[in-house]
Amino acid sequence: MLPDHAFDLHGGCNCGAIRYRISIPSISERPVHPLSPDGSIRFPFSTTDHCNDCRRATGSILPAWLCLPASMLSVSLRPPPLPGNHRYSTPDHELTWHPANEALRQNSKECQESTLRFFVGSKDRTRSFCGHCGTNIAYAAWPLPESAKGFPDLFDVVLGTLDREDLEQSELRPERQLWWEKGIGWVQELSDGLNVPKHKSFRVNELAQ
Repeated sequence: MLPDHAFDLHGGCNCGAIRYRISIPSISERPVHPLSPDGSIRFPFSTTDHCNDCRRATGSILPAWLCLPASMLSVSLRPPPLPGNHRYSTPDHELTWHPANEALRQNSKECQESTLRFFVGSKDRTRSFCGHCGTNIAYAAWPLPESAKGFPDLFDVVLGTLDREDLEQSELRPERQLWWEKGIGWVQELSDGLNVPKHKSFRVNELAQ
């Protein structure tokens, strides 16, 4: 579980052309998940994802995400590193930041001349990635479907793109497993040791059998 106090997380793609900052407020200011049975589940939260689309799109046998309101996410977008340089090393405090709900959209002015690319796998569902190093960054549904009525605008950020010093915090350990019934048997066996709630789909009010 994430700590109750306000804090920031940082991450980005492998070449550094895309960096992001997640600003998480104190627990009382975090929105309650609309499907939380008792109001205890708040955004953001970390989760594994057993669905087929995300497994193939990320290339991971078990994708993991940080699901967060778009308002908490800022991004810095740049062109590819100069020839001969494999990655950027500019400190985050020297970068220009943009709200993700504006920048992480196709044809946004912020993404022009940057390495940011998009794949629209199905209607209104967009995956963003770095076109230079190939790192998968985030997933979003714009606009949210009727089945997600009452949800804030969200991004699912690939958990493995967080900086190592942030990932090493035990609080980022996945706190639930989504789309459990779509899972691969031996992958489910590996992830069972997390000992967290398992859900049939994205609906956290429905537990898997």
